[in-house]
Amino acid sequence: SIEFQPNPLYEGLVNPEVFTSQAKERPSTYKGESDYVSMSAAAKQLRKAMVKRSSYIALSYVTTNDDITATVHELSETAMKHTGNPKEGDYLRFTYGGWDAWYSWDYYGGEYHVDVEYDLYYYTTAKQEEKMDDYVDDLLDDLDLYDNSDYQKIKGIYDYITETVRYDYDHLGDEDYYLQYTGYAALVNKTAVCQGYANLFYRLALELDVDARIIAGVQTSSNVGHAWNIVGLDKLYYNLDSTWDAGMSSYNFFLRSNANFADHTRDAEYEAASFYSDYPMSTEDYTPPVALEPVSGTCGDGLTWTLDLDGLLTISGTGSTGDSNYGWSDYSDRIKTVVVESGVTYVGHYAFDSCYNLTSVQLPDSVTKIGMDLFLRDSSLTSVRLPANLTSIPEYTFSYCYALKDVNIPDTITDIGSYAFQDCEALTQIALPKDLITLGAYAFKGCLSLEEITIPGGVVDIPMYAFKGCQGLTGLTISEGVKTIGKETFRGCSALTELTIPSTVTQ
Repeated sequence: SIEFQPNPLYEGLVNPEVFTSQAKERPSTYKGESDYVSMSAAAKQLRKAMVKRSSYIALSYVTTNDDITATVHELSETAMKHTGNPKEGDYLRFTYGGWDAWYSWDYYGGEYHVDVEYDLYYYTTAKQEEKMDDYVDDLLDDLDLYDNSDYQKIKGIYDYITETVRYDYDHLGDEDYYLQYTGYAALVNKTAVCQGYANLFYRLALELDVDARIIAGVQTSSNVGHAWNIVGLDKLYYNLDSTWDAGMSSYNFFLRSNANFADHTRDAEYEAASFYSDYPMSTEDYTPPVALEPVSGTCGDGLTWTLDLDGLLTISGTGSTGDSNYGWSDYSDRIKTVVVESGVTYVGHYAFDSCYNLTSVQLPDSVTKIGMDLFLRDSSLTSVRLPANLTSIPEYTFSYCYALKDVNIPDTITDIGSYAFQDCEALTQIALPKDLITLGAYAFKGCLSLEEITIPGGVVDIPMYAFKGCQGLTGLTISEGVKTIGKETFRGCSALTELTIPSTVTQ
């Protein structure tokens, strides 16, 4: 037999007689199950019994270890390993009082066939755990964190615990009152010691699918036993101590790195390299994301703009945006769609420059002019409808819009500026208007997917490098009326094997 084994986390803090006095008489006879199971299967049975707060369980298992006493201990330790289930793992490990056991064994087939009976002692009863389940369900429904980010879940749980639970000074040092160490006491009675705080956080975090552990250790300055949590965020773990932050107006121990988590020393098992391998700690404190809110403002001649939480930027009013002081520029990474409403006549220089997440734009026909660099570096932009009355596409308008596939060029366009479509690598087709007069240097440089182009006769001079690097260009028509072709206009157009030069061109 193995006499009472107290929970080592509370050895010296809890009176063993409180538990051993609860022991019930064992069955007079016990025979092992006809089918012996593996250690892992036996541990699963023991775990299930502990979750139910069963006071007695008999198990039969096989092992090759001849130290049967050690395997009985191993079985209980395996039963309380962290599984990710909120009612198992550390929730059990920090809320059982101890156990004792009787065992027998036979040896055959090269294995030890062990029959073991456990008496189990807990800090909470089955009825208390049923009540705990109801309280947990009600609390999580009230907090309504299910669809939130992991950070919001952690913060919501932590806020609740630090605002609601108070330290149980009344029972401090009372070795006969073991409920103080439980999440039950923290949630139901609203008072507990540090283990209760940590146990409640562990339970609630795992209920919301956020990984956490309870860490046992000491308060370094006083060498007094203490417990806190680590929690996972973006594949790294952070320290938090809801006990020490309880009732505080600001937090000093929330999502901290080890270096910035003062006065906490872990017990040896939590300092092991294998533990850090499983739970890698961040070297920096966690920086929470800025909470998003709709934003709005004015620009230009009294136009208004709004940016909603879905990334829709809407510009409204009558007149011009001007060429600077666009309030939405501070939120360029949030902009996904732009809608300029009818009445706006001019959208200025750099208005949507470097909106990396912008995918589509709607410009009304009331817009008769746009500024240069309008969509410069908008690498996610896929489609644009240009206004019907536009006459010019200024320089760098779509430069580095790598994903741009669909853009119309209205018949009213007479001028396409230098670098206007530079490196629009996804652009396959584009129709130049018949009345186009000016085509800027490097206008379509690096348009790797551009397949066909017809240059109207009104473009008297095709400038240098206009189609440099258009590797997919196979169809090229140069209309009569073109007089000059600039230096290395078609350099790097490797698929363009034949080039017919009109008679109007002066070589």
